[in-house]
Amino acid sequence: MALGIGFFSLFFANQTVPILAIPFYQMILGGDPFLLGVALTIPIISAILSPWVGHLSDNFKSKYGRRRPFILLLVNIL
Repeated sequence: MALGIGFFSLFFANQTVPILAIPFYQMILGGDPFLLGVALTIPIISAILSPWVGHLSDNFKSKYGRRRPFILLLVNIL
């Protein structure tokens, strides 16, 4: 019973920010809900892609080095 109550509190602690972020930014600050939803999914996409990109950059060989082409690509995108 105590373990279940502990996980219940962890669930609400982890879900509070995403659940309250959309109404706060939409109603109080007047933000676009679609763009806010996209912004809230960026950490999920990053968590999925980061190991793959890390493996790719570790095994990448070019005359400029392993990491430099990826850094230049990232700088040009941003």
